Amino acid sequence: MEYDNILSDILGRKDFLVVGKNVIRTDALDKALGKAKYTADYVPKGTTILKVYRSTVAHAKIRSIDTSEALKVPGVEAIYTGADITGNNQIGYALPDQPFLNDKKVHFVGDPIALICAKDEYAATEAMDKMYVD
Repeated sequence: MEYDNILSDILGRKDFLVVGKNVIRTDALDKALGKAKYTADYVPKGTTILKVYRSTVAHAKIRSIDTSEALKVPGVEAIYTGADITGNNQIGYALPDQPFLNDKKVHFVGDPIALICAKDEYAATEAMDKMYVD
């Protein structure tokens, strides 16, 4: 094959372990069956899970954010809103003109409103269900 010759010329080798050869993929069956483990599947012990509570409506004023019920969920460590950010709450790619966490107004569906920190994903998800934004 031509690419074998090109690699041989560049690298100065004639034999390669993988290039130009049929390789048996020992992980193929696990991947095909959805059983393969990836780095995202391994969560080190003691890792804090973070979920972003986002707006479900566009162009709306935020009158209040109630986190009291969400904070009662076992495993929830903290919930941060725009009121918790001291200093500049503005971000943006070219121009910092968007709030990092919206606490006065949301502009589009998916605007971030709060960060939920929990000991596991189940607690974070349950806390998201107990958040109340008016």
